[in-house]
Amino acid sequence: MTTTRDFTRRWGPALLVAGVLAGGAMAPGPGPCTRFVTPATASAGEWIPALAYRHHDRKGPLEVRFDEKPVAYRLLRYAASPTPGVTELFLTVGVPSGSARGRHEIQLYEPSGSGRPGKLAVSTIMLGP
Repeated sequence: MTTTRDFTRRWGPALLVAGVLAGGAMAPGPGPCTRFVTPATASAGEWIPALAYRHHDRKGPLEVRFDEKPVAYRLLRYAASPTPGVTELFLTVGVPSGSARGRHEIQLYEPSGSGRPGKLAVSTIMLGP
């Protein structure tokens, strides 16, 4: 049985190279990572894929919010990142079933140095039928 750690050790570099070749947006150099990618459109109640990141030195839970309200998410895999001190995360995020059509935001939070949640990134999504 292959563990997540074995998967990452074996396939992490390949996933990283594939992301670079695909033209993924990454922050240049050792600065802060700004990668948070979600689909442009979705439907209420759908589970959507997301590519996010997390800093190695931060302790505490990662939080995903939909229009500033916490939503459920699942961590599928993680991989190495070209930015030192950062791990790329492959997630699925639940879009609230009662959400209205139109433009919404999905926010990514992690604990800051003070232990309180700090906003890392925001992605816009349009909900349709």
